[in-house]
Amino acid sequence: MMKKQKLVTLATAAMIAGVAATATSIDSVKADTKPSTDSSAKTTSEATTQDKSAVSGAQKSVATAQAAKNAAQSTANSTAASKSAAKTQLVKASSSADAASSAQSAAEQYKSEATSEGITKAQVAVSSAKSETSAAQQAVSVAQTPVSAAKADVAAKSSAASSAQSAVNTINSQISKIEAKTSTEKASITLAKSYINAYKKYLSDITNDTARDNLDTAVKSFDKTAKITDYKATTADKNEKITNVGKLTTAQAKELTTFTAGVINALRAQVGTEAVKVSDGSVKLIQLEVAQEEKEKYNAGKEGDTAEMNSSVWNDADLTSAGIKSTAVKDYFGKYKSYVDDWDYPLWTFYSTKNLTMADLKEAAFEAVQYALQASDYVRGDLLGSKASADVKGEYLGATFDNYGTLHLNFIINFDAAKVAAAASGNDFGGGGTGGYGTEIPASSKFFDNQTTPVLKSTSSSLSAADTATLKKDKANLVVAQKKVTTANAALKSAKAILSAVQAKVNAANKVLTTAKQTQKTAEQYLSNLGNADANLATAKQAVIDAQTNLVAAKAAYAKTIAPDQVAQEALKVAKAVLTTAETKLSVAKANLAKRQNAAAQKTLVLKKSGSNSNVQQVVWYDHGVSNRQTQKLASNNQSKSQALPQTDDANQSYLVLIGMALLSLIGLGTLDKKRRI
Repeated sequence: MMKKQKLVTLATAAMIAGVAATATSIDSVKADTKPSTDSSAKTTSEATTQDKSAVSGAQKSVATAQAAKNAAQSTANSTAASKSAAKTQLVKASSSADAASSAQSAAEQYKSEATSEGITKAQVAVSSAKSETSAAQQAVSVAQTPVSAAKADVAAKSSAASSAQSAVNTINSQISKIEAKTSTEKASITLAKSYINAYKKYLSDITNDTARDNLDTAVKSFDKTAKITDYKATTADKNEKITNVGKLTTAQAKELTTFTAGVINALRAQVGTEAVKVSDGSVKLIQLEVAQEEKEKYNAGKEGDTAEMNSSVWNDADLTSAGIKSTAVKDYFGKYKSYVDDWDYPLWTFYSTKNLTMADLKEAAFEAVQYALQASDYVRGDLLGSKASADVKGEYLGATFDNYGTLHLNFIINFDAAKVAAAASGNDFGGGGTGGYGTEIPASSKFFDNQTTPVLKSTSSSLSAADTATLKKDKANLVVAQKKVTTANAALKSAKAILSAVQAKVNAANKVLTTAKQTQKTAEQYLSNLGNADANLATAKQAVIDAQTNLVAAKAAYAKTIAPDQVAQEALKVAKAVLTTAETKLSVAKANLAKRQNAAAQKTLVLKKSGSNSNVQQVVWYDHGVSNRQTQKLASNNQSKSQALPQTDDANQSYLVLIGMALLSLIGLGTLDKKRRI
C-alpha cells in the first residue's frame, strides 16, 4: 500500500516538474519578445527577423504549456473520479453497518422474548388472526352477492332510458322539419331621399347633363346613404340543394325571378316607376338565352359585358317553347318578327358553383341588385325603370344562372305596336325594324301564363293541412315520450343508487379483510422470529462483523484518494497559470512584430554625408502621406545606440513560488497520509 502511494506522489511531482520546465522555456524566449531598439547594430530587416523568431518561440511555448495543462487536467479528472467512487462506497458501507447493528438489536430482543410462555402467546395470536381472516372473507362473499343483480338492473334501466330519449329525439326532429316550413324570409333596401330625387329629375329630362351628373353623384354614394336589411332565408330555402346552378329547373328559375322582381319592385315603388312582372314566358326566355350562349361557349361574366340585346339569338322554335306563337310577334311596322325587345344584364358570378342552396341564389340576387344600384349604367338602364307609358303594355323579368355561375337579369318590354307606329310617324325609330324596338307579344300567347307582379315583403310560409295534422300529432306524442323519459331516468337513478350502496358494502368488507390478512401475517412472522431466535441472532452478529470490516476497508480506500486528488488539483492550477502566461507572451510578441512591420512600411531612413564635415550626418525621413521633408543633424560620435532594457525576474520568481508550494504540499500530504494509515 505504501509503495503505491509513493508512486502516485512521484508521478504527480514529475508532472509539476514538467510544468515548471515549461515555465522556464517560456522565460527563455522572454528577451526575444522585447522589441530591438539598437538601430546602429541591426538593420530594420534584422530586427524584423528577430521579432519573427520571438513569435515562433512563443508559439512553441504555448504548445508545450497546453500539452502540460492537458496532462494535468487528465490526471485531475482521474483522481477526482477515484475519490468520488471511494466516497460512494464509504457511504454504502456505513449504511450497511448501521442496518446490521439494528438487525442485531432486533434479534437480541426476539431472543429475550423467545420463552415458552412467549411462544405460546404468539401461537394463540396466530390462531385468532386466522379466524378473523376467515370471517372477513365470508363477509366479502355475502356483500358481493347482490352486486351482479344490481349491475344488471342498472344496465336494463339505462337501455330503457336511452330508448325513451331516442323516441323524443325522433319526434323533435319531425317537428323541427315541419316548423321549418313556417320560417320567415326578410330583405329590404331603402334609398336615400337624395338618391330618389336625383333619379326622378333624371327621368324628367334624360338629356339634361346636370341631372345626369347629379344622378351619378347620388349613385356613387349609395353604400353610404342607403339603409339595407340583410337577406334572411327561410329554412326551406336553406335546405333546398342546387345540384347544378347552370341547370335550374323552370320552377327554381321562376322562384328566383319572383324574389328578384320583388326586390326591384320595392325600389321602383320608391322612385315612382312602373313595376316589373313575372310570367312563365319571361322565365323561359332567359333560360333559352343562357342555353344559347352556352352553345356558343360565351361567358358573359368573364367577358365583362354590362348588358346585351338578345334579338339575334331567338328563332321560331325558341319563341314557341316560350309560349309565343311562331312568327306572331308584331313590330310597329306591322311586320312579324322572330324576336322580342329584351336586355340581359350579367351582374353576379359565384366563385364556386358546387354545394349551393336556393338561399345562396337569392342572396346572390339581392347582392347583385345592390351592386347595380352603385353603377350608373345599370341605374340609367332598366333597373329602376320608367313611368307608365301608353305605348308599353308591360315590362317582364327573367332571372337565372349560367353554367359559369353568372346571374342574368333579362328585362323584356312588351310594346303596343300600333301606338309605337303612330308615335314613330314614319321616322326610322329604333333601328328601322331591323332589330330595334316596338315588338308586341300577342295577348293570346302562353307567354303571359301565371303572370304576377311580385312585391318584396317579409313572408312566412303556411303549413298544409297534412303538415298541420302531423305537427299536432307529433306534439302530443312528444308529451307522452317525454314523460316516459322522466320515468325511465328516475328508475335508472334509483337502480344506480342501489348499486352504489351494495358496492359500498363490498368495499367496506374488503377493507376489513385486508386488515385481517395483515394482522395474520404479522402474527405469523412474530411466531417465526421467536422460533428461530438463536439462529437469527447468530446470523445478525456475523453480519455486523462483516459490515464493520467492509466499513474499515472503505474508509481506508477513501483516505488514500484524498492526497493524490489534492496534489493533482494544485498541479492543474499551476499548469493553467503557466499556459496563461505563455499565451500572454505570444500576444506581446505578435504585437511587437506587427509594430515593427508597420513602421518599416511607413518610413524609409536614408543617411547622407553633409558637406566636408565627416563627423556630421544628415538624416532624411520620407514619411508617406506627408509632403514636407524633415531633417535633423546628429553627431556620429554622439549617435544613440539602442540598448535592451534589463529583464526582471518577476515571472521566474512566480513560477518558483508555485512549484515550491506544490512540492511543500506533497511533503505535508505525505505526512498526513502516514498519520491516517490504520
